[in-house]
Amino acid sequence: MNVGFNQTLAVGSLSKGASQTVAAETPSLTTVPVATGQTAFRVNLAVDVSQVKAFLIHSDRAVTIKVNDSGSPAQTFVLAAGDTIGAYDGPTIDAGRIIDLLLLQDITDFYIANASGATANVSFWFAQDSTP
Repeated sequence: MNVGFNQTLAVGSLSKGASQTVAAETPSLTTVPVATGQTAFRVNLAVDVSQVKAFLIHSDRAVTIKVNDSGSPAQTFVLAAGDTIGAYDGPTIDAGRIIDLLLLQDITDFYIANASGATANVSFWFAQDSTP
């Protein structure tokens, strides 16, 4: 399956657009409601980072997402309401794949904290290829 991406980066009066298509097996989408007041809502979602061709994480409310451990996480993402983070396996930079800079290690669980005052709907979308 091919997955297409379009993005535009704008800084001041400068704007640059790009399109990329990546080949991946069937993408998976997991959306979970996280009640306000949760400090370590666990989402069991195993991800082999070496197989990720593209990913998106989105929340409709402000949340903090910790990777693999709620106390000593491998990394932490802080999303404002309506924010999305993600990357696709496209152009590389000197340090390697952009995905590898955003996802530091294989994932076993996400832990979500929600102090937004309302239930947050958090979505995890991963397109993986087991034969990278």
